[in-house]
Amino acid sequence: MGAYVVNIIPTVPGTYAFRIFGNVNGTSVNERFEGGEKSFDCVTDVADIQFPEKTLSGRAVQLGLQDLQSKVSQLQDSLKYVYVIGLSGIIIGIAGLIVGVTAVRRGKRIQ
Repeated sequence: MGAYVVNIIPTVPGTYAFRIFGNVNGTSVNERFEGGEKSFDCVTDVADIQFPEKTLSGRAVQLGLQDLQSKVSQLQDSLKYVYVIGLSGIIIGIAGLIVGVTAVRRGKRIQ
Protein backbone atom coordinates (compact mmCIF):
# COMPACT_ATOMS: atom_id res chain seq x y z
CA MET A 1 0.00 0.00 0.00
CA GLY A 2 1.27 3.47 -0.84
CA ALA A 3 0.71 7.04 0.12
CA TYR A 4 -1.00 9.75 -1.90
CA VAL A 5 -0.02 13.39 -1.58
CA VAL A 6 -1.63 16.44 -3.13
CA ASN A 7 -0.65 20.07 -2.60
CA ILE A 8 -3.60 22.45 -2.64
CA ILE A 9 -3.45 26.21 -2.18
CA PRO A 10 -6.96 27.68 -1.86
CA THR A 11 -7.10 31.24 -3.16
CA VAL A 12 -10.42 32.38 -1.68
CA PRO A 13 -10.99 32.65 2.09
CA GLY A 14 -13.64 30.35 3.50
CA THR A 15 -14.41 26.91 4.88
CA TYR A 16 -13.56 24.08 2.54
CA ALA A 17 -14.65 20.45 2.39
CA PHE A 18 -12.86 17.72 0.45
CA ARG A 19 -14.24 14.40 -0.68
CA ILE A 20 -11.94 11.55 -1.59
CA PHE A 21 -13.64 8.65 -3.29
CA GLY A 22 -12.82 5.77 -5.56
CA ASN A 23 -11.41 2.29 -5.40
CA VAL A 24 -7.96 1.34 -4.13
CA ASN A 25 -6.91 -2.27 -4.76
CA GLY A 26 -10.51 -3.43 -4.59
CA THR A 27 -11.32 -1.41 -1.45
CA SER A 28 -14.00 1.24 -1.85
CA VAL A 29 -13.05 4.65 -0.48
CA ASN A 30 -15.50 7.49 0.19
CA GLU A 31 -14.30 9.99 2.79
CA ARG A 32 -15.28 13.62 3.39
CA PHE A 33 -13.16 16.13 5.30
CA GLU A 34 -14.43 19.58 6.29
CA GLY A 35 -12.41 22.45 7.71
CA GLY A 36 -13.15 23.52 11.25
CA GLU A 37 -12.01 23.35 14.87
CA LYS A 38 -11.63 19.55 14.95
CA SER A 39 -9.90 19.17 11.57
CA PHE A 40 -7.85 21.42 9.31
CA ASP A 41 -7.92 25.22 9.50
CA CYS A 42 -10.27 27.29 7.41
CA VAL A 43 -8.69 29.52 4.76
CA THR A 44 -8.21 33.08 6.00
CA ASP A 45 -7.50 36.28 4.10
CA VAL A 46 -3.75 36.73 3.65
CA ALA A 47 -4.11 40.52 3.92
CA ASP A 48 -4.13 40.13 7.71
CA ILE A 49 -0.52 38.91 7.71
CA GLN A 50 0.95 40.90 4.79
CA PHE A 51 3.85 43.23 5.55
CA PRO A 52 4.90 45.99 4.89
CA GLU A 53 2.10 46.69 2.37
CA LYS A 54 -1.10 44.81 1.80
CA THR A 55 -1.58 43.70 -1.79
CA LEU A 56 -4.77 42.80 -3.56
CA SER A 57 -5.51 39.15 -4.04
CA GLY A 58 -5.83 37.77 -7.54
CA ARG A 59 -9.56 37.37 -6.92
CA ALA A 60 -9.92 41.04 -5.92
CA VAL A 61 -8.07 42.11 -9.06
CA GLN A 62 -10.26 39.81 -11.17
CA LEU A 63 -13.47 41.20 -9.67
CA GLY A 64 -12.21 44.77 -10.15
CA LEU A 65 -11.44 44.07 -13.81
CA GLN A 66 -14.87 42.51 -14.35
CA ASP A 67 -16.51 45.59 -12.84
CA LEU A 68 -14.37 47.86 -15.02
CA GLN A 69 -15.24 45.87 -18.15
CA SER A 70 -18.93 46.16 -17.29
CA LYS A 71 -18.64 49.94 -16.91
CA VAL A 72 -16.74 50.25 -20.21
CA SER A 73 -19.50 48.27 -21.96
CA GLN A 74 -22.11 50.60 -20.47
CA LEU A 75 -20.15 53.63 -21.68
CA GLN A 76 -19.83 52.14 -25.17
CA ASP A 77 -23.60 51.63 -25.28
CA SER A 78 -24.13 55.23 -24.15
CA LEU A 79 -21.72 56.53 -26.81
CA LYS A 80 -23.84 54.95 -29.54
CA TYR A 81 -26.70 57.25 -28.52
CA VAL A 82 -24.38 60.25 -28.30
CA TYR A 83 -23.18 59.63 -31.86
CA VAL A 84 -26.76 59.36 -33.13
CA ILE A 85 -27.79 62.56 -31.36
CA GLY A 86 -24.66 64.40 -32.55
CA LEU A 87 -25.12 63.28 -36.15
CA SER A 88 -28.78 64.28 -36.00
CA GLY A 89 -27.75 67.73 -34.75
CA ILE A 90 -25.27 68.14 -37.60
CA ILE A 91 -27.88 67.13 -40.19
CA ILE A 92 -30.46 69.53 -38.72
CA GLY A 93 -27.83 72.30 -38.64
CA ILE A 94 -26.92 71.76 -42.30
CA ALA A 95 -30.62 71.75 -43.23
CA GLY A 96 -31.04 75.02 -41.32
CA LEU A 97 -28.11 76.60 -43.19
CA ILE A 98 -29.57 75.53 -46.52
CA VAL A 99 -32.96 77.02 -45.62
CA GLY A 100 -31.29 80.22 -44.39
CA VAL A 101 -29.12 80.68 -47.47
CA THR A 102 -32.11 79.99 -49.73
CA ALA A 103 -34.21 82.54 -47.83
CA VAL A 104 -31.47 85.19 -48.08
CA ARG A 105 -31.06 84.65 -51.84
CA ARG A 106 -34.82 84.86 -52.45
CA GLY A 107 -35.00 87.98 -50.31
CA LYS A 108 -32.34 89.72 -52.45
CA ARG A 109 -34.15 88.87 -55.71
CA ILE A 110 -37.39 90.40 -54.48
CA GLN A 111 -35.85 93.84 -53.72
